[in-house]
Amino acid sequence: EKLEREGFATRAQRLQATVARDKAEREYQKTVNDLATLKAALATLLRSGGEVQPVSPLFVQRVPLEPVASFERTAQARQPQIARLRAMVAQAEQGVRVQQAKLKPQIFAFGQYDFRRRDEMLTDPDWAFGIGLKYTFLSPNSRPAQISA
Repeated sequence: EKLEREGFATRAQRLQATVARDKAEREYQKTVNDLATLKAALATLLRSGGEVQPVSPLFVQRVPLEPVASFERTAQARQPQIARLRAMVAQAEQGVRVQQAKLKPQIFAFGQYDFRRRDEMLTDPDWAFGIGLKYTFLSPNSRPAQISA
């Protein structure tokens, strides 16, 4: 009011200052009430008759924190969505390997032996073995296109 009387501030500026002061006072009172509520809740939680006072000083870690990059690496390593994406990339890479394997020849070996010889004819062999090779020269599917997909 004194600044307003001397002409340094307008009435609107004085009212704005009054409103800001009143708002700060309300916030202060709200904070005091919140503190009282939290103290009562802590006392109830710990089943103490009165206000709870710490018996030892609060723990303060005096070692400096690690750099932000360290926390970012840890967060990325433990993030489930990133792990899921990595798994999907690995699955896609294995799908490419499967399609590439289809372009290669297949080699196999086989063998058999007849343990119950008395049930067979004399002209049937006791054993057989062999090696096979399978390679597809012509295919209705475009196999190289399946790899690029």
